[in-house]
Amino acid sequence: MSGNNIMRRPPGAVIIVAVVVVVIVLWRTLTTVQAGHVGIVTTFGRVHDEALGEGAHLIAPWNSVQQMSLRTEEVKEEMDVPTKEGVTVRLEASLLYSLQPERAAEVFKKVGPEYAEKVVKPQFRSAARSTTVNYEAKDLYTGARSDVESMLETATKDLVVPYGIRCEKVLLRKMELPQTIKTSIDQKMVADQKAQAMEYELKSAEQDAKKKKIEAEAIANAKLAAMKIELETAEQESKKKQIEAQAIAQAAETIRKGLDEPYIRYLWVQALESAAKNHSTTIYVPTGKDGLPMIGTVAAAPPSATSK
Repeated sequence: MSGNNIMRRPPGAVIIVAVVVVVIVLWRTLTTVQAGHVGIVTTFGRVHDEALGEGAHLIAPWNSVQQMSLRTEEVKEEMDVPTKEGVTVRLEASLLYSLQPERAAEVFKKVGPEYAEKVVKPQFRSAARSTTVNYEAKDLYTGARSDVESMLETATKDLVVPYGIRCEKVLLRKMELPQTIKTSIDQKMVADQKAQAMEYELKSAEQDAKKKKIEAEAIANAKLAAMKIELETAEQESKKKQIEAQAIAQAAETIRKGLDEPYIRYLWVQALESAAKNHSTTIYVPTGKDGLPMIGTVAAAPPSATSK
């Protein structure tokens, strides 16, 4: 019986060994790629061109998988950079970057998983120095800061994209100038503001003067127009009076020519007839040698005693 028991034990041990082997094989062939990562497959040091996506994958037992992050990462750098006039500025900036998924295997093969230290940081520092050297210290300290930020982002993209890395955003956090330079810039800014204020006041004064000149010219033109109208009116009135005077003179001349002596006598006789109708009036009619009434006016005289 004991011999039979000894003969039965090996099959159980074989099963256990087989299960262990299967577990080991499964553990070696099943791999999981975390979210936001890609899996780089290598076979005895040789890098496969195709990377594994997120999730579970079956691989050959002799393969190994190295995971690389595709998430947005940040690099913060504090560096001394030169300016256009040779001033050294303390610059603090951040770079947001990420790995290009389709080039992850290439980056792993050519650079390695430490690509941030080997590529991103050095290229970012290089881009910063090549950018600030195009600007003066006051530009980094004043309104041109956004231009510097934009130019630095462009320069960084040009340097890291060939390595399979995306430059998402560059942020300038802090810039420190030497105190003497900062004081000089502050004073210049104050002077520029005063100059701009004075220039604005001069422009306003010029505009006011121009406006007053235009108003004065408009008033003068209006007065000249009114005087011109008055002169034209006076001339017209003068011409009108001349015409009326000429008409009156012509009428008088016409009347004078038409009043000959017989006509005047006729009118005088008519006047006498009109006066004779008034019985309370005494009329003396002088006559001439021809026996006709004389032309003229005879004042009425009171009746004498003999006539009574």
